[in-house]
Amino acid sequence: MTMFNEAELIRQLEEQRAVIVQKSAQVNWLQTENSVLHKKCEELQMAVELQREFIKSRN
Repeated sequence: MTMFNEAELIRQLEEQRAVIVQKSAQVNWLQTENSVLHKKCEELQMAVELQREFIKSRN
């Protein structure tokens, strides 16, 4: 393997590593965002259930 090929392969690997690091950060952010949204959804479901119970109790 020539020095050029080795240098080019190293460059490509470093580029791919940078992309992997970026994608990993995006995945971590999306997982965090998903957790936050899931918790909000559960809170809203509880609020709806409480409102339904309140409405039933008034009838």
